[in-house]
Amino acid sequence: MSFGLNNGERVAADNCIFTIHPRHVLEILPKEHLSKAFVDRIEAFEPSVGFFSLYATVEGVPEFKPGIVSLYPGSDVDAMFIPGGTADPALVVMKNSEQAGGRTVNVLNAFELSFPEDVSAWAGSTTGNRPKEYQEYKRRRIERIKQRVLAVFPEYEPGLKVLAAASMLTLRDYLHTPDGCAYGIKQKLGQFNLFGKLPLRNLYAAGQSAVLPGLVGAMLSSFIIARSLTGKETYTEFINSRLS
Repeated sequence: MSFGLNNGERVAADNCIFTIHPRHVLEILPKEHLSKAFVDRIEAFEPSVGFFSLYATVEGVPEFKPGIVSLYPGSDVDAMFIPGGTADPALVVMKNSEQAGGRTVNVLNAFELSFPEDVSAWAGSTTGNRPKEYQEYKRRRIERIKQRVLAVFPEYEPGLKVLAAASMLTLRDYLHTPDGCAYGIKQKLGQFNLFGKLPLRNLYAAGQSAVLPGLVGAMLSSFIIARSLTGKETYTEFINSRLS
């Protein structure tokens, strides 16, 4: 089989494993070979949560302890996942010390819950070509996240330096996800995800939308697909050879 890329190049392979969002897989497959049930199932998938992300360094702090801190606006978990349900969305702060250029750098990443509605006014724009209203939106959220972080770690204020920030539109454009969601589709009980062999021969689906979200889901699905393609015995021999 062969695939035509958007730059005009064609790539041939015996098998193809899609790890992109299920909706994009649906756009690629020829519609005449797909059943209505298959199409309806994929179109019914709901997006997972999204974030407004802030990336920063912290300098001049005598004691910087790596860790993860979660800030919740209240105890109503359902309200946290509703647009406008809380004044301050849930915020996760991840801290770690990394080695760069021969020195130790204190890194702080903050992820504040966000929704497509937050950026819907600029959904038609692209990275590097956003209007000034969007830039103002980013500035406000950056400042709010900074103040929330400093409320917990006031000692970081002199040395907290924001390097970059990303909205759901940033994730949408760089990760090529339809909604800018962070973890593929929403995982629901009883849901039949897009995973394994597809309706067309030699085509397979894996990734974080297939079995479980995030890095663990992407790895687990890849292991299962690889075993399916190579055969259980060959796959087991390969794994054992790397463990011995």
